[in-house]
Amino acid sequence: MKKLITQETNVRFLNKGGEKEMSQVIDLQDSVKESILKMAKISDGGYNPGAMKVLMDIFDQGHVIDPHTLGGGPSLVLLMDELNIRGEKIWMLYKDVCHQDLVKLIGVLRACQLGIIEPSTLMLAVMNGGFKIDVDRCMKKVREKLPRFKSE
Repeated sequence: MKKLITQETNVRFLNKGGEKEMSQVIDLQDSVKESILKMAKISDGGYNPGAMKVLMDIFDQGHVIDPHTLGGGPSLVLLMDELNIRGEKIWMLYKDVCHQDLVKLIGVLRACQLGIIEPSTLMLAVMNGGFKIDVDRCMKKVREKLPRFKSE
């Protein structure tokens, strides 16, 4: 079972194989706009418009889709930051892994948070068009653990 430990702006995923540290880009004092811009930024200094749209939808609908999430949309965006899903990776997760379904995207994030899938498996799926991840199975397991999670 993995644990998530947050210290200042670093997150460590602890598991049997050791720990991996990832830096966060969002500060808890950032506004919604600042958070979206930081998360949607791509390597050339521009912004991924698809990622910006997904982030705005998460901020707007996250609490409705997953009423179990303390903090609603902002905490889901923080989770994406912790998992190093930023910029074009947000759009790739939404489009290629979750087939442009916001409920599934939030469900997959929560599956990772709940230990249903490993962060490395999620990143592999993002980078390879959904390869090695069964989104429907993840959704079923998330709904078993979080009964008020939005159904299809």
